[in-house]
Amino acid sequence: MDSLLIAYGTREGRTAKIADRIATLLEAGGHETVTISVDDGGDDASTETSG
Repeated sequence: MDSLLIAYGTREGRTAKIADRIATLLEAGGHETVTISVDDGGDDASTETSG
């Protein structure tokens, strides 16, 4: 299946929870996901790879 990037920005953490839920649903469908917060920026951006 496809490898998908989920990029999000959040102030209070709600959007991060939504992005994580989207990743979970996509993974259940057989896709590999990478979730990244664009708030962290640059090379130090946090990523969470699942698959």
